[in-house]
Amino acid sequence: MKWGKIGFLIAIGVFLSTVYVFVAVFKGWDAMEPFVRANRFFMLSFAVFLVLAYRYRKNKYYHKRFIFWAFALPIEPIMGRLCDVFHIYDNWELFYILVWHAFFISFFIYDWKILKRIHIISWFGLGWFYVAWAICFVS
Repeated sequence: MKWGKIGFLIAIGVFLSTVYVFVAVFKGWDAMEPFVRANRFFMLSFAVFLVLAYRYRKNKYYHKRFIFWAFALPIEPIMGRLCDVFHIYDNWELFYILVWHAFFISFFIYDWKILKRIHIISWFGLGWFYVAWAICFVS
């Protein structure tokens, strides 16, 4: 079995366990904070981007970008734990913004160096990030 297949099976387990937590812990959209709402969107995005990465596994340009967005979007819970470890309580929003955008900028730089342009999947992932957050804060 290749590493990609093992990783895909692990990702299915992560997704299913997270869906269970969302269903068991949070009772409806209105009961959730915007960050929890965003995590719901980003976990669904995680699943969709991984399915697309699997579908386009033979195209290294698509595959790599789908994998990046699958893992870059739903990292809010990890950043929350880092804030606890490093005692970042007053400026956690700034920490989140800086970490996420450092990932995005680094990937855009990578695109520019490799392709001499920003790949459409990279633009789509960034656009979806902002749309999902907008939906979560206004709903």
